[in-house]
Amino acid sequence: MGGNTDIVEISAKLTHQMREKFNLYKVREVNDYHHAFDAYLTTFVGNYLFKRYPKLRPYFVYGDFKMTDNALKGMRRFNFLHDLKDDEVLVDNETGEVLWEGQSLLKS
Repeated sequence: MGGNTDIVEISAKLTHQMREKFNLYKVREVNDYHHAFDAYLTTFVGNYLFKRYPKLRPYFVYGDFKMTDNALKGMRRFNFLHDLKDDEVLVDNETGEVLWEGQSLLKS
């Protein structure tokens, strides 16, 4: 890896959770568009986790991975996407960066 690149690993269940939470349907029989949309969701969720949970980056960032059995149990139960609501804006308190703008992102 070079320089300032971080690779964020996410579980496929998080993109599935996004699809369920916001009624983003996957219809494999129509075309292969769902692959591109899954890639978009994966990128969005990875960026969101990286920015929203900076103290947990060692659990998400490839190469920094630090997982114990006890941490793994807690991570499986934690809902990392609980803050994402379709009618709210979520801003990082430290940087002021907008992490989520529900309605505008969902309409895109």
